[in-house]
Amino acid sequence: MKDVSPPNWNENIRFDYPLHAHSIVIDAGMYEGTWSEQMVRRFNCRIIGLEPVKAYYQACVARFRGNDRVQVLNTGLGAEAGWNVLHVNGDATSRYRQTGVPEICAFRPLASLLTSQKLDSVSLLKLNIEGSEYLVLENAVQTRLLERIEFVQVQFHDGPEYSPQRLLSIREQLEITHTCEWRWGPMTWESWRRRPKSNSRPGFID
Repeated sequence: MKDVSPPNWNENIRFDYPLHAHSIVIDAGMYEGTWSEQMVRRFNCRIIGLEPVKAYYQACVARFRGNDRVQVLNTGLGAEAGWNVLHVNGDATSRYRQTGVPEICAFRPLASLLTSQKLDSVSLLKLNIEGSEYLVLENAVQTRLLERIEFVQVQFHDGPEYSPQRLLSIREQLEITHTCEWRWGPMTWESWRRRPKSNSRPGFID
């Protein structure tokens, strides 16, 4: 694993993937759409963007209007379908922090998204969902959906949903099917690549 913590950090690493026009990318936590826009410019890949906050969703729809490579959905990614209160606070919007304006937002699980989009596999899943990454990844491991994802780029957060044991457990489960290629510090951005089946580590999901 490469340590890309400052002073080694280069923002370009977040866009450095072997993608192409047939690649499918899920951007969970689209916010203003900046990351997705860069990915489309670089690879002309297909983006499925999830943004649960209405104002940010509408901004992304406007930003990508006329771009048939980007689909924006007004939903968040969660462990199950339903509605949750998000506290809207710019790029720190979260269901776990009480700072910001409350808004009731829709969520759906990864399984539902893959089924509705008729996806057997995903090239890259980007998770910047302010604490919900723990539930999403735990669910993806338990349902074995993680095995259908080539790359996972995730930002872990240290709010009330975090514990060192929980983060360690998720990383140990990820290591069964994926290998961490780079990480910024103990819990900022990190990127995982699916192992070839012959190199998958023995393990089980309880």
